Amino acid sequence: MKRILVIGSGGREHAIVWALRQTSPVPLELFCAPGNAGIGQLAQLVNVSLNDQQELAAFAESNSIDLTFVGPEAPLTAGIVDAFDARGLAVVGPPAAAARLEGSKIFAKDFMARHGIPTAVYRVADSPGQAIEALRSGDFGGADSAVVIKADGLAAGKGVVVAATRIPGHRRSPPPERPAAARARGDWRTASQGIRWKRVRRNAVSSSKSANAASRKRR
Repeated sequence: MKRILVIGSGGREHAIVWALRQTSPVPLELFCAPGNAGIGQLAQLVNVSLNDQQELAAFAESNSIDLTFVGPEAPLTAGIVDAFDARGLAVVGPPAAAARLEGSKIFAKDFMARHGIPTAVYRVADSPGQAIEALRSGDFGGADSAVVIKADGLAAGKGVVVAATRIPGHRRSPPPERPAAARARGDWRTASQGIRWKRVRRNAVSSSKSANAASRKRR
C-alpha cells in the first residue's frame, strides 16, 4: 500500500485527493495537512499548518510517506519543496526558485521579457505616483484603452484590476494609501482592490488586447 500526503485545505486539494482515490491502480493510504471536513471523508487529516515546512517534512519522514503533493502557492514560494528535497523525500511541486514565476508578477514579466517570451508591455511602479506616471506615459496606447494592474506577490486571486480606460484622475486625488490606477466608467479603480498600498511593495501595470473584452464580461 502506498502512502500519499497532500498539503493544502481547499477545493484544489480536495480534487487531488478525490482523483487519487478514484484512479490509483494500487491501494492508497491518503493523508492531508491540514485538509478540511470534505477532504476528511476521503483522507486522514493531519493537524499541521501548511506553513510549517519542517513539521510537514518531519511528518512525511516519520510516517514513511511515499509521495507528497503540494497544492497551494504560498508554501511552494516559501520553499517547501526544497525542505523536502533536503531530506530526500519525494514531492510534487516546483522549488522556490521556479515558484517565483507564480509568486511575483514582476519577476514573471521580467523573465518573459528577458527570454523573448511574448507578453504585454508593462511598467513597474513602487508608489501611487509612479503608477499614475506610467499610466500617463503613453506606453499603453490612448487614454481610452484598457489597462491591467497587478499587485506584485500572492494575493489569493484578488490582486488584479482590469480597468476599461486609463484616464488618470486629473481633478481629484486617490484616497490615502490607495493608488489610483484609472478612472473607468466614472469610478475609481485602484490596484489595491481592498489591499492597502502599504502591503503591496510594487505594482506591475500592463496593457492587453483582451483587457477590454474582459472588462465588458465583468459588467
